[in-house]
Amino acid sequence: MGLYAAESTAEWLASTELVIETKEYNAGEIEISNDKIGYIGIVTIGIIPLYIFGAGFVIWRRRRYL
Repeated sequence: MGLYAAESTAEWLASTELVIETKEYNAGEIEISNDKIGYIGIVTIGIIPLYIFGAGFVIWRRRRYL
């Protein structure tokens, strides 16, 4: 049974014509305003690390009293 399935699959793949067309894309530049750059910087450098530190502190405090 397994040999028949493998053989029929190989025959099917050999008999069908498969064409995969290439995708065309435009690798343009992303334009970001100075306001958005400042906002992204504040979030990345300030808010996310403070959130991670705060979550770690809360977990540490809760586990300390268990």
